[in-house]
Amino acid sequence: MRRRLPPAATTPELTDPELQQITRLVQDKYGPILSIDQASEISKLAKQTIRERVCQGMYASSVVRGRPLRFWAHRLVAEAMK
Repeated sequence: MRRRLPPAATTPELTDPELQQITRLVQDKYGPILSIDQASEISKLAKQTIRERVCQGMYASSVVRGRPLRFWAHRLVAEAMK
């Protein structure tokens, strides 16, 4: 008899106070504008993955396009935690 696998885990939703707390911590450490290195560290994604996602239209409200890429910290945190 085959065992049934448990349902896939869902990502928990953050409450507004939790999201605000995380945003404050990020801004206290890095300031309001992030480099791609900082965005990579915060999101735990490789820099190339972030670049690819930006090209795909992700992080549209948080990215400041150009060279170098820059990100608004408060918006990136909200988008990365989705």
